[in-house]
Amino acid sequence: MKARIILAIVRNLLDIEVASATWENVLRFFVAVFFPLMLLSLVAVLFLDSSMAVSFKSEFGSPLHLWARATTDVAKAGPYFGVTFGLWLMFTVIRRWGKNLSRRETFGRWERWALFAFSSFLLSGILVQVFKHIIGRRRPYADETLSSYQFHPFSANYEHHSLPSGHSQVLFTAAAVLMVAFPKFRWLWLILAAIFASTRAITLNHWISDVIAGAGMGLMGTVLALRFFNIRHARLNAGHESSGAYLKNLVSVVALSLGLAAFSLSPTVSRADAPGPFGVGLVIGDPTGLSGNYRLSSERSIDAALAWSFGSNPGFEIHSDYLWRRPGLLRAENIKFDLHYGIGARLLSLSNSNVSDKTRFGPRLPLGLGSNFNQQALEVFAELALVMNVIPATSADLDFGIGARIYF
Repeated sequence: MKARIILAIVRNLLDIEVASATWENVLRFFVAVFFPLMLLSLVAVLFLDSSMAVSFKSEFGSPLHLWARATTDVAKAGPYFGVTFGLWLMFTVIRRWGKNLSRRETFGRWERWALFAFSSFLLSGILVQVFKHIIGRRRPYADETLSSYQFHPFSANYEHHSLPSGHSQVLFTAAAVLMVAFPKFRWLWLILAAIFASTRAITLNHWISDVIAGAGMGLMGTVLALRFFNIRHARLNAGHESSGAYLKNLVSVVALSLGLAAFSLSPTVSRADAPGPFGVGLVIGDPTGLSGNYRLSSERSIDAALAWSFGSNPGFEIHSDYLWRRPGLLRAENIKFDLHYGIGARLLSLSNSNVSDKTRFGPRLPLGLGSNFNQQALEVFAELALVMNVIPATSADLDFGIGARIYF
């Protein structure tokens, strides 16, 4: 009976067509699902982690272990961010340039779903990274004794970022997002997420309790995204653009999360391993909003932003650039500054209802400086970018801003 009640709560909370994403429902989810998962994780810390890790270590080289090693990277966050962002961009362009009203409404729904999915991965990922740094639990493979009680709070060392599991969070966020789109197969999504999340424990990258906690974070982040964007009540038509409202909600949530993350990444901690290649943060200026960057190498990267332009043509802006970097090109005392430049494109949707052609599109040429101030997981940057609009007519704009990103 309890399982049916919990499933009904999860289904109602995650069903895009049924649920009303109220704070009351979020609280119900917290009490009925998230809190029990956290208690189960605590029980695993006390009674299961060490014994299960010893058992998994004895299986090294077995078919189970080889399968886990071969499939564990299916939960890396980068492709999920890329796919959901790409879908959202594609549906946005199709909807705004489409002439058929019914098709525009259909693609409008999928546009909101893709933005919701991207936001779910973003919020869940930030929650996980904050708790990883605050808790500072040592990974199983980094401790020969396989003691599950090794904690180093507020550590930025990668080997002390075991709890909660980021891979597990990604898988259960994906499962929850798929439950939103295809609720009839909800059990399938959850079972698949659990199977692939188990590979993190089998390969001794995480403890069992880390995997359980990551699952809770993934589900909770999705429910919070559902609440903040309230997809069921969003209405998109020719006279109303709701993406800007979504972005304002997302920026406020991410700003708070990044504040907590900055606290956990204080300059007093040391880092043994470099952070991951994906960075997310905020940019303030014209435009103002979310900023992301993916490092292809020390000298190449791809950035993107979802932001609001406040210039002479205010509106919702998406841009992405391919960047060339010159690490440490400028120095000021002991601080190194990286120069970056590149080429990209910008899509701007004007908010002015008096303008007939609301879409502006054209190439973008950015130039900027950045520094991590000897904190590898943190990047501060400033940028100027010349934008040449070619649609609907030739014109020029100037983007500028300062911002910060956290890499994980």
